[in-house]
Formats: sequence, structure tokens, C-alpha cells
Amino acid sequence: TNLISKLTGDENIAIDLKYKKYNYDNNDPGASNRNSVSIGVKKNLFKDRLTVEVGSSVDWGKPTSSNSTSNFNPVGDFRLQYLLKEGGNLRGNIFRTSSYDVLADQNITRGGVGLSYRKSFDNLKDLFGGAKYMKKEEEAEIQRENELLNDDSNATDKK
Repeated sequence: TNLISKLTGDENIAIDLKYKKYNYDNNDPGASNRNSVSIGVKKNLFKDRLTVEVGSSVDWGKPTSSNSTSNFNPVGDFRLQYLLKEGGNLRGNIFRTSSYDVLADQNITRGGVGLSYRKSFDNLKDLFGGAKYMKKEEEAEIQRENELLNDDSNATDKK
């Protein structure tokens, strides 16, 4: 990824290379024994609000249930993700993925459109309390600071 960024002069480009070995059962000679190599490119556009990911894969090994010895996916997988809100909490997604399912012994292709929401939190109170809880916490923190300031000023007055 770093080499591609240097060659293109674009820091918002990333390359992903993956190798997968599927080995369902080593002791069974009829078991699934497949390999997959995939390569993908990821690019952020429009001030990082749109992420475009595209890639392709080659799958080979024991034939799938469709009796093919390899699976080449030239159209490839893709994912578009757009940050609907500036902070990135609300996102729209469009995707298509294809992968080998060892248990079903076949290639599975999935595609769809989705809306996702993300929220970061440190504990369950932050998650379920929302703004009301945060406001109470801020007020309590201000009150503790005021009490500490009052205690410090009273201690210096007594000296």
C-alpha cells in the first residue's frame, strides 16, 4: 500500500492482497481442499466521505458442487460506502461479495444495499443513556470541580 501511495502520490489509495486456504477435514480424502487469492483496491473520495472498494479473486482446488475446478470472478467484489453525516455515524452501503462456503461446498454471492449507524461508547450507560446521561455527567463533573475549588479557597483562607 505504501509503495502504491508513493508511486501515485495519493495517500487515499490502499491495496489489499489476501490468500485463503480452505481445508475442511485433513483426514477425509474427499474433503474440501481449496485455495483463494484476492486483490482489492480501496480509494477515499470527496474528503473521505465516499469509500470505493473493488477487487477480484481466483479460487481453485477440489471442485465445487458445480463441478468446476476453479472460480474466477472477473466482475469482482465491490463496496461503496458514503458517510451521510459528517462525523461518520450514519452510513449508506452498496455491496457485492462472492466467496466459497466450505460447509455448503459451493460459491456464494451476496449483494445488497444498507444503512448503518455507529456509536462509540465506553460503558453501557453511555450507550443507553444518550445525551440525557451525558448532560448529567457533565453537570456532576462541574459540581465536583466547583467543590474542589471551594475547598482549596477555604484551606488558603484558614492559613
